[in-house]
Amino acid sequence: MIERVLSFGAHADQVGILSLPDPLPQDDRPALVLWNVGVNHRVGPFRVYVDLARKAASLGFVVLRFDASGMGDSEVRREALSDVDRENRDVMDALDVVTRRTGKTRFIIVGFCSSVDAAHRVSVLDERVVGVVHVEGYSFPTDGYRKRVPLKLLSAERWRRLLWNQRQKLGKRLRGEAVGGAGAPSVFKRDYPTWPKFTGDVAALTKRGVQLHLAYVGSDTTFNHAEQFFEMFGSPELDRTKVDIAYYPTSDHTFFGVQDRTQLIDRLTGWMTQRFVGGA
Repeated sequence: MIERVLSFGAHADQVGILSLPDPLPQDDRPALVLWNVGVNHRVGPFRVYVDLARKAASLGFVVLRFDASGMGDSEVRREALSDVDRENRDVMDALDVVTRRTGKTRFIIVGFCSSVDAAHRVSVLDERVVGVVHVEGYSFPTDGYRKRVPLKLLSAERWRRLLWNQRQKLGKRLRGEAVGGAGAPSVFKRDYPTWPKFTGDVAALTKRGVQLHLAYVGSDTTFNHAEQFFEMFGSPELDRTKVDIAYYPTSDHTFFGVQDRTQLIDRLTGWMTQRFVGGA
């Protein structure tokens, strides 16, 4: 594997790391593109993107992980754009540079938490996207979800996590530190799609042939079962064969545990290989 630093964009002010298999497979497998999670730079939470990029490259995939404009090593864009247009343009510029450097014209794009917003929008807008990954993306409470909520009370892991969080908050109060809560300011302002808009978009993506891999964790407040995603859909237009759901009932939102991150990376790269290599 070879890793190279790239500067790209209209003013060469975006920065990324391109991971290249050595040798580069001569087939049409798509390249993988990923970027910031919240305020984390391109390494991702607990360096999960570094590990993912290197594992994918070892399996023959070109990978670009980059900093969105104004984050990490990338400068603020000079153009006057809305947040949505800026995020979309960042991702599309990243696809463009991968094509120029490697010839790849098909892409899998990865959104994790806040970056799911741009990943979803660009997957709908840009037909170069043939695969999209949402890690801790959109979910909506269904009747099945509401029936399963009482089962949370039986989860020892959930009680352990709750007690740990309360202990941390108590320690901060005793030390006179600020404790986040309902009145704490939000770092990001996000516009979530409505339930009908999201389900309609996903149905349209599968009709276009796009493969989806959607990962959820057990600590999610609106997702509590592997089948919940399909409960959200009443549309017969959804091609379920194009949707892969990964549910990690004991993982936290950022995949803090080493074993949790390993499972995430193995499941994701296994899906990539199955769906995009050798016509599988």
